[in-house]
Amino acid sequence: MQAIAGDDCAVIATGDFNWNPGGEAHTLFLEAGYVDTFLAAGHADGAVSTFHGFEGQAYDARRYSDGANTYWRIDWVLVRPGAPGARVALCRVITDSEPPCYPSDHDPVMAEIDC
Repeated sequence: MQAIAGDDCAVIATGDFNWNPGGEAHTLFLEAGYVDTFLAAGHADGAVSTFHGFEGQAYDARRYSDGANTYWRIDWVLVRPGAPGARVALCRVITDSEPPCYPSDHDPVMAEIDC
């Protein structure tokens, strides 16, 4: 992405990374200058899951805890703010789907980035 965008363009990376923040993939992005929009918008990790296994609000991440994590915020919107003044205005996990109509086993993540 660096070769294509250079240093002067904002780059946005989104995806289902299947890894909580603090893991290898997340750390590599942060070390490369990306910002996690969820954290930049003022949210804290530890209570929000983006994975819900087609259970929506009934999902309880504690059933799948690996001992270290009781949440699964494994879907991220990351931005490398190359353009001067780029900032994260908001980020939220959208949890308003009604059973049984879930578009995915993950909740979408929405971010607004002002450039």
